[in-house]
Amino acid sequence: MSEKNLFPAELRVLLLAGAVGVMVTAGWLAAMAALMTAQGYSGAAAPPLATAAVGAGSLCSG
Repeated sequence: MSEKNLFPAELRVLLLAGAVGVMVTAGWLAAMAALMTAQGYSGAAAPPLATAAVGAGSLCSG
């Protein structure tokens, strides 16, 4: 198998992992925003919730 045949497959895997990470992060951010709205949290609660969302997305994309 030549190197030319492996590169597109590796690229597809990386793009798929990145897309999964973006989708999970977006889902968590939407869920955290809904939680903040429903519970009436102030803006001070946003950074820890956003950090949790990015961490979950990074974990899933890895």
